[in-house]
Amino acid sequence: METFFLNSFHALLHYWYATRYDFNGTTETPRKGFIACGYLISTIMQHAGFKVERIRLAQQRSGNIIKTLCTPSTIKTLNTYEGLREYIEEQGEGVFFVGLDTHVGILIYYRGEIHFSHASPIAPQTVVQDKFNESLALTFSSIYVAGKVSNNKELFKKWMTGQKIPTVKK
Repeated sequence: METFFLNSFHALLHYWYATRYDFNGTTETPRKGFIACGYLISTIMQHAGFKVERIRLAQQRSGNIIKTLCTPSTIKTLNTYEGLREYIEEQGEGVFFVGLDTHVGILIYYRGEIHFSHASPIAPQTVVQDKFNESLALTFSSIYVAGKVSNNKELFKKWMTGQKIPTVKK
């Protein structure tokens, strides 16, 4: 299931690249309108068939997005960019969500490479995929809250049975 999710999520992201960023963006259609960072995550999860509360989830602070979607035992708060890389590598290949000081995005670790996909408020102000070591958004943060989503068995159980996924609000 984890490899299937990784491949599917990676494929869905490609449709979103070049969609314009806006702090208040809520589009549900790739490359039409504007999208904010939290909405990118909640919309892709909805498009993948997860019954998330798209608007409520998108408007949460990044830690709540991560608590809602990621495997609890994989959620970790780190305070260095290097620590984030080490943590991701320790967890193994997969899809991760990461909250920054004022931003949230998607880390994909696959075939020995880590990429950061996000609705970037930094030029070019679109949905982009950066190599981990070239991402300005990652280097500008002073805190990282990360969790692995691609191994969340409870989340996949809800997906397969059509159950709603309640948003964590604490």
